[in-house]
Amino acid sequence: YNLTPLAAAKAVIAAGPKAMRLAAGGSDRRGDLGSMSAGAEIADDVERGRLPWPSTIFVPAGTSGTAAGIAVGLGVGGVRIPIVAVRVTPLPLGTSTLVEYHAGLLLRFLKSKGAADVGAAAAPLTGEGRYFKPGYGAPNRASTEAIEMARRDGLELDPTYAAKAFAALIGAARAGRRGPFLLHLTSPGPLPTDA
Repeated sequence: YNLTPLAAAKAVIAAGPKAMRLAAGGSDRRGDLGSMSAGAEIADDVERGRLPWPSTIFVPAGTSGTAAGIAVGLGVGGVRIPIVAVRVTPLPLGTSTLVEYHAGLLLRFLKSKGAADVGAAAAPLTGEGRYFKPGYGAPNRASTEAIEMARRDGLELDPTYAAKAFAALIGAARAGRRGPFLLHLTSPGPLPTDA
């Protein structure tokens, strides 16, 4: 049985009337706007030469808000860097269709608030689902290799999101796609195992 909804309801009651609900994965307007700010920051850094112009940005896609926000932020910043949304959750989550839907909602919201110069398009986006299996939070050979490769450079990747996105980046490089590539992560690294 999935007891998550019951646990969430109990937590809201315990927190009291001023409690605010956070959408799954932070994929709501507030979270998407935060990711949009990150995309705009990437665009600004690229335009100012503080960041090499990536050929592609790899983003893990769970509930899809992060990838959507990055795409919109890049578009608002006038930078059209392609994004690969690497699905890390079961279908229908994490798909390019869901990312594009979130991006469309965010663009409509911005326009409703008077952001006339937003334009109609986010950065171009493709989905990548080959690195999801065997399942959410479950490693595979490519994600395990990605963790080991990153660790050699002093970067700790979480196995649920970051490792699978980095595995997709490694796969693209091995397939001969031209870089430089940018891996966008929101995770601070592996979560503590003991509470």
